[in-house]
Amino acid sequence: MEMRKKNGHPATRNVILSMVRDQPCSIRQITRAFNSRSYDVVRLLSEMVRNGQVMVKSTDTGLFVVGSHSNH
Repeated sequence: MEMRKKNGHPATRNVILSMVRDQPCSIRQITRAFNSRSYDVVRLLSEMVRNGQVMVKSTDTGLFVVGSHSNH
């Protein structure tokens, strides 16, 4: 699956990984970063969770994506 960022660069797993490398990002933040439907982002994130690349944490303020190496 490939989505396109607003500036036209392809959005890949590596782009999402770079977004969550240093701090957690909400699913909403990731969706807004790409010109794509939230369904497409969630589908890609689901694959990444199954592959052990990221984890999704639930908080009072929503769902946050963190790198699987992170202790957040």
